[in-house]
Amino acid sequence: MRQFIMDYKQFSARLAKGIENGFGGPIRACVMKAPFFDFLEVAIDVPDNKGKIASYCQRINIRCFYERHLSGEPLGGIMESLMRELEDIFGGHALEAKIKVIEDLHVYEKISSRLFIRMQPYGASNLKDVALRRVGDMAMVLNVLADNTPKSKTSLKIPLSILHEWGLGKDMAIDRALETSCKMFPPRLIAKELYEQGTIRIDERYDFLSSSRFKLQKSQIETYTLTNADGLDGASSIFYPMAARKIQMIFKEDYYILPASVNELTLRPASSMTVSFARGMAAVACVNPKLAEDEFLSSQLYKYISAKDSIQAI
Repeated sequence: MRQFIMDYKQFSARLAKGIENGFGGPIRACVMKAPFFDFLEVAIDVPDNKGKIASYCQRINIRCFYERHLSGEPLGGIMESLMRELEDIFGGHALEAKIKVIEDLHVYEKISSRLFIRMQPYGASNLKDVALRRVGDMAMVLNVLADNTPKSKTSLKIPLSILHEWGLGKDMAIDRALETSCKMFPPRLIAKELYEQGTIRIDERYDFLSSSRFKLQKSQIETYTLTNADGLDGASSIFYPMAARKIQMIFKEDYYILPASVNELTLRPASSMTVSFARGMAAVACVNPKLAEDEFLSSQLYKYISAKDSIQAI
């Protein structure tokens, strides 16, 4: 008897619910879409040996699991293999390794090369007592990268209390993390229509900051996508050192910035659109039904103003 085939949204929701029900402990799971892969975001609260609690966030590429479902594999078997994968991440020695990262947080030199910035909506419930910088209705959140593979990504938000142990001010810590973010996740600037085709490799040719091979491909709709090499958490790349100004030099004019999601920004040269049209774009993006809750970043429109070398809400 042929099994019922769920659509992708139903399947993803079943996986998330199955993890929360089956794994046990203080674990949360939700689906997060990204430009190149869809991820299952799994978070777990982990205590260190001092009794302090930190929340680990693990992202797992679930597209491959859905392909197995389409091929007829029973959901139970898929869940079993996913749970084994989570056990490898959160169980036994793997959990001990993550606790070790938490312990290393107290020594800046041990984790400085793994600090990066992830954008989130300012005021999000999980940002209490976390090191961040507000930009309009967005927050630049300080994170440490535990691991990053084609299948998963683990990160941990940095508590404000840790900064005191480092002897660093918040702004200095975030500025340094932007530098390491640029090294770990180089930026990519590409014509939006090419990016959305999903058939080209977004490689170093699109690194406008450091690649000698970069050459802007003219967008027929005068709209561009800014992200990073992973296509995940790419919205922060506009804040990399010199990135915003370099884009202005490429466009040869100021430009509007629409935070399409935490993963990418939509850019458009100022001469190609009116403010009212730009605000209309922002309003449409805010009610985008395809945008998952954890992908949403901003309800505002921004503009890079070269005379002030700043990004401002419009």
